[in-house]
Parts: sequence; C-alpha cells; structure tokens
Amino acid sequence: MPAVRTNNALPAVAAVTTGVTTWLATAGTGHAAWAGIAQLLLLPAPWVLPVLWGLALLLPAAPGAAAAAALIWLVVALVAAPTMIVASLAGYVLAGLAAGWAIGRYWRWDGALGAVMLVLAPALIWAVHTVGVAETLAVAGEQMSEALEGSLPAETDEATRIATRAQLEHQVEMTLQAAAAIWPATMVLGLFGHAASVLALITGLMRWLRTGFSCRPLTPFLRWRVPFYWIWILAVGLALVVTRSGELPKVGLNVVLAAGFVLAMQGLAVLAVLINGIGGPAVRLAFWVIASLFFAPIILPGGVVLGIVDQWLDLRRLDTPPTA
Repeated sequence: MPAVRTNNALPAVAAVTTGVTTWLATAGTGHAAWAGIAQLLLLPAPWVLPVLWGLALLLPAAPGAAAAAALIWLVVALVAAPTMIVASLAGYVLAGLAAGWAIGRYWRWDGALGAVMLVLAPALIWAVHTVGVAETLAVAGEQMSEALEGSLPAETDEATRIATRAQLEHQVEMTLQAAAAIWPATMVLGLFGHAASVLALITGLMRWLRTGFSCRPLTPFLRWRVPFYWIWILAVGLALVVTRSGELPKVGLNVVLAAGFVLAMQGLAVLAVLINGIGGPAVRLAFWVIASLFFAPIILPGGVVLGIVDQWLDLRRLDTPPTA
C-alpha cells in the first residue's frame, strides 16, 4: 500500500458523526417535534457512515486510529443508546472499515463486495425480521386492493362491484405471493447495490482527496465481465428449481434471480458495445428509448442470455490482444 498523507482528524470526525447519528436514531426520533427532521437526516446514514469510516481507515498514517475511534464510539453508544440501534449502526461502521481494508490491500472487487455485503447483512436481516415480511406485504395488499377498488366507476352496480372485488383480491394475492417468494433475492440485490456504491464512493473520494492514490482499477461498464463462477451459481439455482422438493425450488428461484441479474449487467454491457458500433449518439439514444418503452420485459432476460454467451464467445473481444 503506498504511503499516505497524515489526516488524524478523520477518525474523530467519523466517530462524532456516528455519535450524532446514534442520538438522532434514539433521542431525536423520540420527540414529536424532532421526529420528521431526524428521519430526514438519517436517510443518508447507510452511505455516509461507511464512506467516512472507510476513508478514516485509508487516510491516516497512524495505524489503528480508525479502529480505536470506532471502539470509543461503540463503548459510549452501548452505555447511552438501545443495543439494537447501536448494533444496526455498528454494521455501517464495520462495513466502512471492511471496505477500506479491502481497497487498501488491493482485494479483487468481488471479494471486497462479498466482505462488505457480509458485514451489512445482519443489520438488514434483523430489520426485516423486526418489521416482518408478512405484515409488510399484508399492509401493501390492503392498500393495493383499496386503490384498485377505488378506481371503479361510481355508477358500477353492486353485483359487478362484488365480482370485480373478488377478482382484484385474487390478483393482489397472486402478486403478494410472488413478492414473498422472491423477497430473499431482493434483499441480496439490495445488499449488492449498497456495497458496490459504498466501495465506489470510497474509491472515488480517495482519488479526489489524495494525489497518487492507487488501488485495483474500477472496470468501465462497457468492459465489465463477471467471474465465470456466476455461471455455476446460476446452474445450481436452476437445478434446485427443477427438484420440486420442499422449499428447494423457492431457494433455487432466488438464486436464479440473483445470479441472472448479475449476468444481465454483463449482457447489457455487451449490448451497449454492439449498439455503439452501429451508430452515433442519436442512434444509441433512440435505441435505448425504444427498448425501454416497448421491449422492457425482455431487456433483462435478453441481457442474461448475452451475458452467458459472452462468457464463452467473448463477444467484445476483451481477451484479444490489441494490435500494434
């Protein structure tokens, strides 16, 4: 890791910011007058806290300064705040430290993503467990039913209204069942996006704050290619789907959705390269607008297919040495 310029104030700034966030999450939300403002100020916390702690680990020259500041915050917070709130915020602190550690030691990006996701996961799982997936979906279902029923014309007779209500309730129930089935995949993809954004923000800010900072380079989207093991993850998910044994098909469905989404990003990068080769900016803009308006349901499935094919055929010729 290259030498860095000393900035011993940053761990203290990170600790104070986390302390203020802890107060907002406890005392701030307990007062009616402050509740709305506190909730608004807490919105960026899942990104601000990890980024601050990642920078605090990377910038100071004194080893252990960030870890010591994090420990001081944790001890004070455990004395002054509810344990579950502290545990949730501690996940953001540890995620930032893990991200800074991985970036500073030139970890592969998939390894860094996995480490940050692993640290963030307990807080998200606890939050979902506390709120309750079933309860959340039930409330959403009631709101959907009321909205759909309210859209019926006022002159609709009672018999038609009863028949329509039954049909709408069946449609809402099917939608909620599908949402419940893919809830784990949604959580994983949310963690993926959260971890990726934290790593990207820390890397970008480090390059902006310190001249000469070096880390494993970020791959441009047009050259983005996922490791081949995602093909095997997708294959395992498909195998579980076809077993039709207990809960295994549901597990397989979520694995397929998560792996398919990752491979679809590679497929969209391939598609963007192909489109870039057939026209100028106006053609590219027209293509993506038309695709989004008229072919949205097949963009991601098509991206999965292109991503899988690109793993074998190298459609963008990324492995071909440049000509002299």
